[in-house]
Amino acid sequence: MTGFTIDYLAIPGVFLVLATSMGLLMVQGSVWSVALLATQYVGVFVLVSLSWRFPMAFSTLVAGWISAFIIGFAIYSLLRENTTTDESPSREKGSAGISFAYGTTVSARIFRLLAGILIALGAFSATPIIVALVPGIPLESAIGALVLVGLGLLQLGLTSHPIRVIIGLLTIISGFEVIYAVVEEPALVAGLLAGVTMGLALLGVYLIFQSSLEEAG
Repeated sequence: MTGFTIDYLAIPGVFLVLATSMGLLMVQGSVWSVALLATQYVGVFVLVSLSWRFPMAFSTLVAGWISAFIIGFAIYSLLRENTTTDESPSREKGSAGISFAYGTTVSARIFRLLAGILIALGAFSATPIIVALVPGIPLESAIGALVLVGLGLLQLGLTSHPIRVIIGLLTIISGFEVIYAVVEEPALVAGLLAGVTMGLALLGVYLIFQSSLEEAG
């Protein structure tokens, strides 16, 4: 089972998923988070393409971008609705979009940064274990998968905000998808994973609007 990506794109793919995952921990605005999520799927596409052929790897990228668009459109709809009603204290004004429930103090930012760095270092140190457990997995795919899973779990542990939860789950699934791409190649698997990704995005839209209705009530 061989992919199509030129090898020299693998390392930039690892750095891309690392940078975007760390960015998702640090940014506050929903617009930036959606943009980082869409960019993260470019890195996931590069890593998956090391093992999958182009059509199936490209389906991962398309599903990720569709999911980011779904979440972004839901946020845009809430922002438009917010301009016609009283401003809620849980929203941010301006291009940052809807505010997340992360701490904005310097100590909170430092904690998230240090926690992310520790998890990234742990991912690098645990790479030999994944390489041993999954024969044939490229080193770059193993590193990227562990980074995605680890930082996705960290996002889930820091807040219960609906958007953060969905983005964290999407990040985790992306990490498992990078690993699973080495194990299985059937088109049905790629379609199923794409369906799960977009299904989570739709669930996120439901949670976003549900949370908004509860706050309005």
